[in-house]
Amino acid sequence: MSIEAPLRGWLAGATRVAVVGVGQELAGDDAAGMVAARRLALSVGRGRQRPGSPEVRVFLAGPVPENFAGQVERFRPSHCLVLDAGELGQPPGAIAWLEADECEGPSLSSHRLPVAWFLRYLSLACGCRTAVIAIQPRQLSVYDGLSPEVAEAALALARLVRTALRQPAGHGVGQGDAGQVAPRAPPSCSRTWGCSATS
Repeated sequence: MSIEAPLRGWLAGATRVAVVGVGQELAGDDAAGMVAARRLALSVGRGRQRPGSPEVRVFLAGPVPENFAGQVERFRPSHCLVLDAGELGQPPGAIAWLEADECEGPSLSSHRLPVAWFLRYLSLACGCRTAVIAIQPRQLSVYDGLSPEVAEAALALARLVRTALRQPAGHGVGQGDAGQVAPRAPPSCSRTWGCSATS
């Protein structure tokens, strides 16, 4: 299943979108979310992209997204999207869409707190919709760069999110930018930030 349809549906009615890149940049493929968010920040900047499209702000949170909770809250987003690496039980570079309630469980990663806690706080503080797009890593070795398939997926994800954010509500998202997309995160995909997905 492509993430384009759920992303487009999730963004319906969005007015202010916070995109939060999460990951340890010195731990191999754990940097995938940060790479995608940084590329997205270069292309969207700040402010509205087109008439009818939401205002967008990208936050590069690294391994401690909770440290950015105050900044995101002050932005008062209607929607908050986290980009991260996640153990999905899929081939390296696979991309999966996860609703916030699918990201539960203990933190088993470089992140001090599970991303689910960060999103739950923002949902309560701002009343915003929350979701995660995760990329399956190949390796998390300290000081190694991204593996080729994960680097490709991170750039493809940035293009896909950029295209979705530039479209006014009700418009489709272009095909072919999503890379290898996981059909669904399986139960207990918890190695990177802890989630328990259900079908």
